[in-house]
Amino acid sequence: MKGIVFKVDYNGALIDIGAKAPAHLPLQEACIFKLKSLEEVGLMPGIEEEFLILREDDDNGRMILSLRKLQYDLSWERCRQLQSDDVVIRGKVRERERESLILIFHSNNFFSLLGNFHRH
Repeated sequence: MKGIVFKVDYNGALIDIGAKAPAHLPLQEACIFKLKSLEEVGLMPGIEEEFLILREDDDNGRMILSLRKLQYDLSWERCRQLQSDDVVIRGKVRERERESLILIFHSNNFFSLLGNFHRH
């Protein structure tokens, strides 16, 4: 859903989506990464953006929107594309347990057996 940012504060942003009430984009839903402010991702009044509806209605009668979920979906799609192209990737190891690893690539967590990895 497209919308235009018209107010930004420390909690997030209000988005004009053409409905009676403005939608709300909480700060934690603005990006895959943890943010201190929306300016870090370039969201300011007047910016038009594509959003995903997270919830239809909050306590104030507003839709809750997300960019984070949209970014995760795009990131997973990119990972699936890399897998189908049989591309070798580099990721950061988050955790190691006996015969397996959990690694981070494109902000996604992956589980794999140690036998699937080559050390460089």
